[in-house]
Amino acid sequence: MHRHVSTTHAVMAPILTAAEFQQQGTTAAQVLSISKAVRALGYHTEAETLRDTAFELARITGVRFRYGAPRQRRNPANDNRRRLRRAV
Repeated sequence: MHRHVSTTHAVMAPILTAAEFQQQGTTAAQVLSISKAVRALGYHTEAETLRDTAFELARITGVRFRYGAPRQRRNPANDNRRRLRRAV
């Protein structure tokens, strides 16, 4: 059975700006988490927007993300190198 997905039907609620998320008290990490959930549902453009918003929010609030700059993801899961011990 072929289901036609119309563009008008699949439009989500308008995505808040970084400032609006901040007013609500939503953290950048929460916005990033929402973007991951949205991406899992298949809304890739919306997820990208939310992801960018999360980084914008982090910049506004001065939160340091572990993830670095947008579009510069590294995967720590497969990083099994020995951590360098800092000389005290």
